[in-house]
Amino acid sequence: MKKKIKVSLIGSGRIGLTSEFDKKRLKPASHFGMWLKNKDCELVSICDKNKSAFQKAKILKKQIKFYKDYKEMIKVENPKIVSICTWKDTHYTITKECLKLGIKVIVLEKPLANNINQAKNLIKLVKKYKAKILVNHRRRYDEQVIKLQKKLDNGIIGDILQVSSFYVYGILTTGTHLIDTLRMLLKNKIGEVDKVIGVSNKLNNFKPKDDVNIDGFLFFKKDVIASIQSLDMKSYDNFDIIIYGKKGKIEHCPSHFGEICLEDALFTHAKCSHASVN
Repeated sequence: MKKKIKVSLIGSGRIGLTSEFDKKRLKPASHFGMWLKNKDCELVSICDKNKSAFQKAKILKKQIKFYKDYKEMIKVENPKIVSICTWKDTHYTITKECLKLGIKVIVLEKPLANNINQAKNLIKLVKKYKAKILVNHRRRYDEQVIKLQKKLDNGIIGDILQVSSFYVYGILTTGTHLIDTLRMLLKNKIGEVDKVIGVSNKLNNFKPKDDVNIDGFLFFKKDVIASIQSLDMKSYDNFDIIIYGKKGKIEHCPSHFGEICLEDALFTHAKCSHASVN
């Protein structure tokens, strides 16, 4: 029998564990649930300051160890993969220490770090220790997003002219997913982002207070501008992208049941499909 890869989890909050108990969410809904579903891996331990997390974890997996010190956990369990699901201000320090302790694969919740200098230093450390960090921008692995990227690459709407997009729940909570998705969808047609302009939208502030909603523009290398706009979370639950091309426009609106709508440039017809881009 093939030996399973040992995994340890740091942080057992909503993203790390407790979303797995939310009946409204599709499963797996957390890092804990994801590792349980992975047939090639075995989740052997979790680390959290709150021991109540351990009791919840045991409901899903009886044979699991609990630690309050992640460094001790890594030294004792010697996992090959570590998932980091702690509060964003701790990402840099914990990731750096995990690399120093010899972890070669880290699955890290976004954001990668609190600022550009921290992010650059982590990249240097990854190269130094010959490790890999996967930031959990999960939408780039979504089947719909992948299909849409292929359609755009094949010229379904011709040359791209402009992009509009909308999100809720803070720039670090959801806005980061939107920016990453835009970069993935558009990079083959219009290159990477060359410049960014952003302002805080005080009317749409998301709690916690340190994750504000940001409105702004991404300037891509081929002179295409993508606007990013935050919406009031009390009234909306949107993650929408509208891409305008010379032959028409295409909308990616997973907040509306995964709907993708294609219109030609003269709006003479429109085709909409739910959860499908054929």
